[in-house]
Amino acid sequence: MLRLLSRLLMIAGTVSLLWLAYGLISGEPIPNYVIIGVLLFVLGVLFKDRGSALSKPGINPPPQSKSRDKHQSWISRDE
Repeated sequence: MLRLLSRLLMIAGTVSLLWLAYGLISGEPIPNYVIIGVLLFVLGVLFKDRGSALSKPGINPPPQSKSRDKHQSWISRDE
């Protein structure tokens, strides 16, 4: 749901950014709702789904079964 909301905000914001650029180039007055639309674009970028933290390379923790097999206690010493 958040991803859909983010996409809708970004689409509306992109249209507003294009309208703002056209208004600046042509010299026409810019309506207030175009500036609000640009803020929608910013909100869409902030709500954009970045994916889970575990999918990033180099952050994968080892499985629990492997970590239990390799554990050696510092209390018991094999001498």
